[in-house]
This record gives sequence, C-alpha cells and structure tokens, in this order.
Amino acid sequence: MKHILSITLLMFAALTFTAQDAQAGRKKCLKKCRSKCNSQSNSCKGTCFRNLDRCKMAKYTAHKKCMAVCKRPGHTNPIRCIESCNSIGNARTKRCHKAYKKCSRRCNIRKRSCKARCKTKCPKRKKLKKKISKRSKLIQRTLKQKLAKRRKK
Repeated sequence: MKHILSITLLMFAALTFTAQDAQAGRKKCLKKCRSKCNSQSNSCKGTCFRNLDRCKMAKYTAHKKCMAVCKRPGHTNPIRCIESCNSIGNARTKRCHKAYKKCSRRCNIRKRSCKARCKTKCPKRKKLKKKISKRSKLIQRTLKQKLAKRRKK
C-alpha cells in the first residue's frame, strides 16, 4: 500500500514540475518571437501564438500517450518510465521551437506574410539585418531633434 502511494505521489510531482517548466518555456519563446515582430504588426504576434500553441499541443499529446503506457497495471519500472516521458515531451517542444526560429530568421522583417508561412515552410529570403540597439536608436533620435532645432533657428 505504501509503495503504491509513493508512486502516485512521485507521478503527481513529475507532472506538476513539467507543467510549470512548459509554461515558463512558452513565455520565453513567445517573448523571443514577439521581439522579432514589428510593434504595429498584430498578425506577426498572432503567428507567434499559433505556433506556440501547436508546439504545446504536440508535446501534450505525446506526453499523455506515454504516461498512459506507464500507468498500466503491472509496469516493471513506472518511475523511470515517467522520467523518460517527460524528456520526450521536452525534446519535441524544443524541436518545434527550433524549426519556427530557423524559419522566422530567414524572413525579412517587413514581410509579415513570410512569417505567417513559417507554420509550413518559409521561402528563402535575405537574412535579417542586425537589429539596431535601443541606445543607438535613442542617440539617432536626439541627433535628428538637434538638427531640426538648428534648422528652425
């Protein structure tokens, strides 16, 4: 009886841990994806959401199927089985995110339609130009303002 109780507790702990990990990973990936989007581009942000949801669903279904096998009565080593299930789910999510990142990198910043096609295949485009940092943008803005003031005088 004690053995069964300890196994169920371990299974519950493993599931809650992976759920928290998945949520944190999802937020991180969403932040990365959104940072590549133009601030006005809602369609791009929507694409980020759709891709992440698809990744999450793929991970969830694979994990669920694997866990069902582990929970069958008479399984020789259910704890090790649960551990392997968790690693499968995480690997699948990483693969999915990598594919999306690789695709969106190839897209031109202004081509929103290209990013929308990242769900299937992204056409070959020019590599993204290096993003201008916030600091350099601020410097450029102040220089423009100074020039404008000089012109007014």
